Amino acid sequence: MVTALDAAKGKVKPEGDIDWGNSPIISINHRAIPVFSGTSANTWLFIVKRIVSARQRKKSQEDDDIFDDILCSLSGAATKWFQTNETKIKSLDEFFTLFAENYIEESDISITKVQFWNSKQGNRTVKEFADEFRNLWRKIGPNYCSEEFAIKKFADGLHPAIYTQCIPEIIHCKSLNTFVAIAMLMESDIAATAAAQHNRGYPQTSERAKQRQNGECFQCGMRGHIARDCIKTTKKKPGSSNAIGYVF
Repeated sequence: MVTALDAAKGKVKPEGDIDWGNSPIISINHRAIPVFSGTSANTWLFIVKRIVSARQRKKSQEDDDIFDDILCSLSGAATKWFQTNETKIKSLDEFFTLFAENYIEESDISITKVQFWNSKQGNRTVKEFADEFRNLWRKIGPNYCSEEFAIKKFADGLHPAIYTQCIPEIIHCKSLNTFVAIAMLMESDIAATAAAQHNRGYPQTSERAKQRQNGECFQCGMRGHIARDCIKTTKKKPGSSNAIGYVF
């Protein structure tokens, strides 16, 4: 964890765009408030709160002076943000609260939106994918994405084989939970079919499609005949015989 003292002494450089080397800093009692230009809000706020707490404990500076130092550390759009909200801010706590509401929550929502748009099932089960998807959808809110659109977005993220089976339900389904249940059922059916094919000695679906495209027998893999007529695997029926019969 980054401590205020380590950060101030330059031992640790926080992740993000807070520049400790080139940007000006406000230094008091060997602790520094980094310049904030609008990015890496979580890291900046964490460090500033630790610095403020240390100064308040040692009573090395009045709150008004600390507040002035913090304001001097704002730059660019952050300065304009403070000027717009200056009348609402009367204390350090109020500043921290409004700052978090404007920068951190907005930043978190933006990250969540990106995660939502890029969500895919991948190698996970439908249930695992659905749990993550519903959590992201809940965070960004129905005002940003309706349930009808969420169903389509969830369907797009499914494994292609499952998506194909779910196509008829996408238009008609009105509930995300219902659609998830349908997708889980399709997943189960596909797994059962693959297992049955494996038990019968047939190749898996993707392999069979390739063999069909190449004109290969499903049984022996050779070309020129189909599995039904494969001479390598054809078994005689019980009681049958190739012997020639004679009539006396």
